[in-house]
Parts: sequence; structure tokens; C-alpha cells
Amino acid sequence: RTNPVSGVSETRITNNVATVVPVSSALVPNGGSHNRRIIESMMITGQSRFLKERLVTTLGFREDNVTTYSGSTTRTPTSAYGNFTLGELYAIPGTVGQERSGQTQTVGVVYRVLRNAAVFYNRSKSFDAAGNNRIAPDQLAPPPTGIGEDFGVKVALLDGKLFASVSYYKTASKDDSAALNVQFSSGAFNSIWEALDTNPANPNNPTGPTILQANNLNLDNLRTNFSNFTFDSESKGWEFELVANPVPNWRLSINFSDNQTIQTNTAKELFDYIAPYHDLDNPNSGRLWDRYASLTAGATGGTTVGQLLATFDDDAINRFIRPEGTVRPGDARYSANARTNYSFTHEKLRG
Repeated sequence: RTNPVSGVSETRITNNVATVVPVSSALVPNGGSHNRRIIESMMITGQSRFLKERLVTTLGFREDNVTTYSGSTTRTPTSAYGNFTLGELYAIPGTVGQERSGQTQTVGVVYRVLRNAAVFYNRSKSFDAAGNNRIAPDQLAPPPTGIGEDFGVKVALLDGKLFASVSYYKTASKDDSAALNVQFSSGAFNSIWEALDTNPANPNNPTGPTILQANNLNLDNLRTNFSNFTFDSESKGWEFELVANPVPNWRLSINFSDNQTIQTNTAKELFDYIAPYHDLDNPNSGRLWDRYASLTAGATGGTTVGQLLATFDDDAINRFIRPEGTVRPGDARYSANARTNYSFTHEKLRG
């Protein structure tokens, strides 16, 4: 398909030749995309047994290389459409690829200390090629990476009727991403830039240079395109599990965990982007956006620059600043679960 359709909401208006009455004459695509992603992967895994199977080791290695070609859109010449003021939008394939590569590694060891007891250790390193999410000011989000390890003891008792395990784990992830509040993603910031580009620096001279021009800034270089932010996190905790089979058909499991997850470096690229133009702590700082808080921000229906910034500040404080370095809101530190089931096997109750 040479012209992929993503929507047909644009209505073309022209004049009827005979009556000169405006009529709706066509529905054409209002957007298209032609993106290509190539993923090349290599993986090897293995398991070995030593010392008469008292020692078991596992090893895994994977390498991913991802190349993304992001296309663009353009319009056909208007001359091909008579009185239409705009040509049809169509997609142009991307020709310059952005490459990302990374490795995932795992190693594990289980050693049977006694006939019915074993110790274990696992360590892993992860890489995620991520998608096409964009972060401030206008760039692909970096691929998330992580590292984790856990160790513990497993015990079997009562001829296999009782199994118990206790383990400690620690993980760390870097550059995870999440969606921004739509109220202050790139659209809101672009509205601010448009307000500064359409208002004169000197109100008494409406034909003089705009605010952007007076500050040696160009709108085309300032437009943004992002909807996500990044963050890092660290987790650690203990886990205990007990599984019992008192009789062949009855199974009982109990587990308990003590977990903590702390989030850091939240939306750092977003704060770096706005820092030269806006001060969250001091709206009278004199920075560019703060100086023109009373301006109407683009086509926002009367919303001012100051109101948009107030929305940003409120959400940033609650979602980015206050949780920074603390246990993630909503996460329970302690959790316990108990589960039991019984399988009927007698003829009348089977199943």
C-alpha cells in the first residue's frame, strides 16, 4: 500500500462549477506512516551438572541489535486537486536508521548441600530495545537496562511432603519510561512557544520583533515532540514460601514477602529541558516563560502561559518530586498469601 490510511477526517471543500456553491467533494487521508524496524538477535543457553549432579549450573547469553527507520509525511502538490487548498498527505519511508544494541546475560548455580537441602544463586543483566516512545525535548527514549541477583536456600522435608524456601533479592533498573500527563506533554509546551512567537516583544510596537526574535530564538528549532519521561528504580527484599502436600490430593502453599522499591532520577530530561525557561520554585524568577505568564498560549481557548505552567508544576510536584528517593506510592511493603486446593479422584466426585 503506497498511501497507508490512518484517518479520513479531513473534508475537502470546493465550488460547484455550475452553481458556485461550496460542496463537500472528497474524504482523503489526514495522515500516514511508513516506519520500519529490524531486529537481529542471537542467543545461546546451556545447563551443566557436576559432582554426581550435586552441582547444577545454568548460563544464558543474548544479544539484540535493533534498527529503527522512522518515516515522515508530506503533501502532494495542490495543483493536482483543483481548488483544494491542501494536497493529500502521504507517507515517506525513513532512510536513516537509529541503531540500538544490548545484551541480556544470566547465570545460576544450585548446590545440594545435603540430600534434602540446597543453596542457590542467580544473577542477570537485561536489555530492552524499547519502542518508539519519545522524551524531551524530541528524542527516542533510551533502551531500559537492568541488573538483578537473588540467593537463598531450598529444603525438602517429610519425604517430599513439605517444601520450604527463603531468598533475598536485589534489582536495579535504569531508563524505564512512562507516559506523561497529556495536559503538559509536548502540545502544551508548543502552545507556549507559539504564544511567544506571535506576540511582539514591545507591546507598543506590534510590528516589531516577536518575543522569540528578541531573544534570538526560532520557533522551528523549539517545537517539541514527546509524551514520555524516564526514571530509575531499585528493589530489594526477602521472600519465604512453604508448600505442603499433607495427603496425595491436598496441596497447601503459604508465602510471605518484605519488599521495597525506590524510584530515582525521575523525569530528569524533562526538568533539564524546562530549566532555562521556567523555575518551579520561583515564578518571579525572570526566566523566559515566567516573564510572559499572562499571555494567551496559542490555540488553547484562552488558557494563559501561567495557567499551563501551574498545571505542569502541580503534577510535577506530586508525581516526580515528592516520590523521588522514597518508597514508591501505592506499593505494599509486606504481603502474604495462602492458597489451598484439593483434587477429588473418587469415581463419584472425580474432577
